[in-house]
Amino acid sequence: MFRIMLAGIGGYGDNYLAELLDHPAGNICLSGICDPFAAKSPRYAQIQAENIPVYASPDEYFAEQKKSGLETGLTVIASPIHTHYGFMKSALIHGSSVLCEKPPCTVLGQFGELEALEKGTGLFIGVGFQQCYARNIQEMKKDIASGLFGKPVMLKSLRLMRRGKSYYTRNSWAGKIGSGDRLVLDSPLNNACAHEFQNMLFVLGSQPDSAADVENVTAKLYRANPDIENYDAVALRACAVCGDGTKALRVPVYYYAAHCVEEEKTGPFNQYVFEKAIIEFDGGFYAKDIVSGKLIKDYRIIDAGLRLQKLYDCIGCAKDAAKPVCRLKTCYAHMKTVHMVQESQIKQISGSSLVTFNTETDSFYAVKNLGSIFTQHYNSATLPGDGEII
Repeated sequence: MFRIMLAGIGGYGDNYLAELLDHPAGNICLSGICDPFAAKSPRYAQIQAENIPVYASPDEYFAEQKKSGLETGLTVIASPIHTHYGFMKSALIHGSSVLCEKPPCTVLGQFGELEALEKGTGLFIGVGFQQCYARNIQEMKKDIASGLFGKPVMLKSLRLMRRGKSYYTRNSWAGKIGSGDRLVLDSPLNNACAHEFQNMLFVLGSQPDSAADVENVTAKLYRANPDIENYDAVALRACAVCGDGTKALRVPVYYYAAHCVEEEKTGPFNQYVFEKAIIEFDGGFYAKDIVSGKLIKDYRIIDAGLRLQKLYDCIGCAKDAAKPVCRLKTCYAHMKTVHMVQESQIKQISGSSLVTFNTETDSFYAVKNLGSIFTQHYNSATLPGDGEII
């Protein structure tokens, strides 16, 4: 029997809980849940009915498993960001491989510590950037690495997701830079819209589990919501470094993401420009000839895999002593970028540029016309000027 422990069943963790409870496999067992607030889950009655033990922490869970002489094949971590590092470390020490939701940790030095622990135990940490596990994106990455589209020229991404009071008050760390003495760095870049930036670096990686490095980051940061600590809008330009040494290719990447917008949702929009082709996103990626516009390859018609493919890939890797496609090294450059961006000054929006409004269920702060401003800069691959958003 392959045993799984799930840490965190609120928020995104409910997706894992639903998958494991509603689609049980004969050889997979949810052996425990670690969440001090598990009783608040709408599935708590089902958890009790199936006699799944609930623990306050992974250490408590593993201590009980040790007494019983039981092994855990995979620990799935969907707990608050600032708990990830400690929970991953506990799992590895107690002999379990890990699938951790993004970001895996917020302190750059912790990546190396965890990688050393992986090596010493022979286990792995998979990171839950789900686009990396999608079969069609993996095939697109393979085509890029093969040179099918020529060298990369420029990549850009836009995703605007309106978030209001209910989002920022759903827990004690949303919108925070830190929680106690631990870094959180919660922002559109590091949390809700992180996938779009990570995917640009991922598809430029030369190996299935690699990603491009990043240097020379310039960022414009804005905060409309006066009740949060960090920024709720970001426009950035970075240099993605593809390859090593003197042969490394440096490619500009642009990224625009915000929660403080009037529109409920804009995007995701993605455009990856290569010498011979442009890859765009319209419900999925497709590549067209850069001169004629003729469709070269449509990745939308390729099966992406299961909705939680990352879970099943990590289960398979744990069983086969293999490594998943998205690991600590795969997303290190993303967290490196988060830290570089965090050094930029956050502009607090006020006056006539600050818009407040309510819906039937929520209240919002927004930057006036930010959606159209960011869209215009996305189209032109430029950053807003210093006086453009006030």
